[in-house]
Amino acid sequence: MPVPPKPQITNGRSGRLFIVLDSDALTLKALIQASAEIQGLLNEVNKSITRGTGWTEWEVTKMSHSSPAMIEMVPLVRRGRPEQGMETAEAILNDLDALDKGGKPKHLGFRALGMAESLGNRGALGLSRIALGLIKGDHKREVEVTERIVAAARDITATRYRETGGIEGRIEVASIRKSLHISVSESVTGRNVECNMEPDLLQEMAGLLGRYAEIRGEVSFDSTGRPTSVRVGSYRLLDEGEPVHFKDLVGLYKDSDLSASRIADYWRQEE
Repeated sequence: MPVPPKPQITNGRSGRLFIVLDSDALTLKALIQASAEIQGLLNEVNKSITRGTGWTEWEVTKMSHSSPAMIEMVPLVRRGRPEQGMETAEAILNDLDALDKGGKPKHLGFRALGMAESLGNRGALGLSRIALGLIKGDHKREVEVTERIVAAARDITATRYRETGGIEGRIEVASIRKSLHISVSESVTGRNVECNMEPDLLQEMAGLLGRYAEIRGEVSFDSTGRPTSVRVGSYRLLDEGEPVHFKDLVGLYKDSDLSASRIADYWRQEE
């Protein structure tokens, strides 16, 4: 497979993201689980910021093992604007702060809110405190993942009602717990809507990565009236929007659990 694009940012001139993990004894399990949720937040919000066209990785530049433990990172922008890395980090902090103060998030969608909720479950991770922050020049900002954030995220993602209908958007492929998973970047809100379906339909839609479609079935809505998931009964490809070439999107899923063979299959189809 081709060599990934050269990163645009490697030295942290634009700023640094840091994670604070406070515990009497930081375990490897807590470090891995917390890091996975934060990586998920970064991926989801990066897709929201860039409308699914950007690809940013994060390079660990410093780790402090004292109590609390702190991990510092800088953005490596593989595809997109150089500013998108720090814009992603700032958007996460802004949305967490908004949730903590009773407001509504702008970029944290259904899946990202679930990750924020998991982060806030500090007891299960054996942590007494989790915080995310930014360092830009002499300015340092930190937002703790509080119980208020967890409650607000849970309230927003809780299904308020369901109805038969449809949504429109671009089909995306992701992987959750090593299983193939489909979502749609919904055209009105720009947020990912989970798609649940029978295995045969799942495999069929996985071959339509990047296509714009109308998805019909039983749609679940959250407390704000936004769709969060759909039990898919049928779909119809639409002409609006040109299909996205898989070679333009493969970087977005580089860190997912999609198998190498499946990625290779997509490449062969596009060659």
